[in-house]
Amino acid sequence: MKKIFVVVVCLALSSVAYAQLGGLGNKVKKAAPGSSGGSGSPERVVRNYSEASGHTLNAHARLLSAVGLKDMAEEVRLKAEYLTQGTLSGKEMEENEKIVTESTKALQEKFDDEKTVLDEEGKKEYNVGRKYLAKASLSYTETALEIKGLNVTNNPASMIGAAKLAYDIGRKLPSDTSRLKTVIGMVNDYSKANNIEDDKELEDATSKLDF
Repeated sequence: MKKIFVVVVCLALSSVAYAQLGGLGNKVKKAAPGSSGGSGSPERVVRNYSEASGHTLNAHARLLSAVGLKDMAEEVRLKAEYLTQGTLSGKEMEENEKIVTESTKALQEKFDDEKTVLDEEGKKEYNVGRKYLAKASLSYTETALEIKGLNVTNNPASMIGAAKLAYDIGRKLPSDTSRLKTVIGMVNDYSKANNIEDDKELEDATSKLDF
């Protein structure tokens, strides 16, 4: 029988990130080398990550709409609608990264512009966007928990299906959460500068991202 050991996070994350992830061990038991399997599930990793990606895109769509970038917001929203149905592939992961990167840049430019003022409809969209940021934070945290309990063989090239996707997700998770934190930071700065009340739900969810 092939030797089984926890490899997804070890190979995918830096040693620092992995040490931080260890703090989540109270919720997911790490399997020992040579055991028959961990408590994580590749299918749940994919599902949680897909939901996190969908929530992230929904947040971007709402925030883009809030600052007046309606056309871009609609494009992002349609992609989010597809992802929240739990559908995901390696190609879509790459496309999502591109979308998030581009919309983050657009949002940064708008939030840095002193002329950006939210009207009443914009404020509603902004607040809904913050709720989606909180949902994305929680879904990414759940993804990390599943990855921590996931065991795979020591030959990633042999993986197929959900196992391969889960391995790829483990490699991408640090950069995905970093981008999410960037947008949350932008939103928090804008809220502070414009006397917008803090979103407690977002604060609580963001604190769980420190895995």
